[in-house]
Amino acid sequence: MTWPADVTRCRIAGQLTPGICALTDVQRTFGFDTKKARGEAGEYDVATGEKNAEFTLTIELYDEDDLSEWLVFAPVVTEAPKDKALDFWHPTTQAAGITSVTVRNVTAPTAREPGGPLVVVVKLKRFTPKPKESLGRPKGGAAKPGATTVKDEQDKEIDRLLEQERNLSRRNQQ
Repeated sequence: MTWPADVTRCRIAGQLTPGICALTDVQRTFGFDTKKARGEAGEYDVATGEKNAEFTLTIELYDEDDLSEWLVFAPVVTEAPKDKALDFWHPTTQAAGITSVTVRNVTAPTAREPGGPLVVVVKLKRFTPKPKESLGRPKGGAAKPGATTVKDEQDKEIDRLLEQERNLSRRNQQ
């Protein structure tokens, strides 16, 4: 069977992979914590969010042109920054919502059988940025210094009495 070119190649950091590529273990995985029901029989699941899927990209190099293209392409994955993601495109990963990856491992081109293609195996992991911290903030917390506050009737009465006391104190000092 002949596959369209967009299925047999991937685009990583804007560059097409050489040779023919195949992806395995591409999946979306969701985390769950299983909890026991208190005072009840049974258990229930609590969703903990989506996990970053790990999958494998296998590149087969069939001739000298493929090998030459690999030597040009190789730095994209072998020298990828470990703290930054690479844009990634393939129809299979698009369907799984994977658009950015980090490189976990790259093998050297190796022949699996005499006369067969050279094979490069690249282990990738879906990248998602660190979520913003969602620390709860108490509502109605203390006012910031210098901030005006709304005074209720009791606060106004206290202010009036304190002012009256200050005035009496000043008269007594004179």
